Amino acid sequence: MRALLLDSGNSRLKAAIAADGRIETLCVFDHNQVAKILDYAQKERAQACCLCDVSGKIDTLLAELRQAFRHLHLVSADSIVPFNTGAGFYTTMGSDRIAALVGAYVRVKPSPVLIIDAGTAITYDFLDERATYCGGLISLGIDMRRRALHTFTGRLPLVNVPSETSFPFTTKGTTQSLQSGIVAGIVGEFEYITRELKKKHNDFQIVVTGGDAECLSNFYFCKTFVVHNLVLEGLYELLMCNG
Repeated sequence: MRALLLDSGNSRLKAAIAADGRIETLCVFDHNQVAKILDYAQKERAQACCLCDVSGKIDTLLAELRQAFRHLHLVSADSIVPFNTGAGFYTTMGSDRIAALVGAYVRVKPSPVLIIDAGTAITYDFLDERATYCGGLISLGIDMRRRALHTFTGRLPLVNVPSETSFPFTTKGTTQSLQSGIVAGIVGEFEYITRELKKKHNDFQIVVTGGDAECLSNFYFCKTFVVHNLVLEGLYELLMCNG
């Protein structure tokens, strides 16, 4: 089955066409580019659609997709998933987190896994040795941290944190101090969460995804942990589970 997969985030919408579990093409759209998204689906001969949304900006798109596809699944906490939901699962859980969990489960099963999705916000979710969801955390991402430092102070500039640059943890100058401080705070967060989990779980894999995954992997995680399209991979599996 050729499927249109849509990951509607806070800042952009990622679209992919997948067949037999493999992503064939990938595009990025603005949320209001409804006609272009539908045209992309038609040209790629998509037969079904699965989407997750955290933006709240896709009402028009969703209405059009319902007309275009007989088989459409909108991910929610009610979706059928291949792992055990456990007591940590809750009704308002973000659909992107659910898709990332599914994507990670399919990749590493039967190993336990910590999934870190470093986007506008950073989410941490854990599947244990029994493939049971144990819960997670939500924290500030790079963009939110840099904007907060600029907005809530009188003189600190709004800095960029380039993904291709590794910043030292001792710096001179305001700009580099902000860049390094933002990243150091997140890396410290990573290390603390990982250390605490290891007190209860002897061995687990770590998968990092999201727009800032590459940047943060320069400091703490080996690049083999980075999976750029984890949410999209999870969406395909969710489509199969909820057919």
